Amino acid sequence: MAAPRTPGGARSNAAILGQVGFMVAVPIAVGAWLGQKLDESAGTAPWGLLGLVFLGMAVAGFGVAMMLRRYMAENPVGPV
Repeated sequence: MAAPRTPGGARSNAAILGQVGFMVAVPIAVGAWLGQKLDESAGTAPWGLLGLVFLGMAVAGFGVAMMLRRYMAENPVGPV
């Protein structure tokens, strides 16, 4: 007989890890793409790219922090 599944198992952890990966990669990639397009049209290379990549990093960090806060609220860790 299989052991009962508990919340926060391996599948749940893998899903969270994948979600964090997308939350980091997508804003940075979008910022890089938009920064490249901005630099091409305005002739400001590399400042548009750098600025929007850093903005993408900030957005990614904020998103991961919010996700971590929600996860910690749903799964409190008590003293051992």
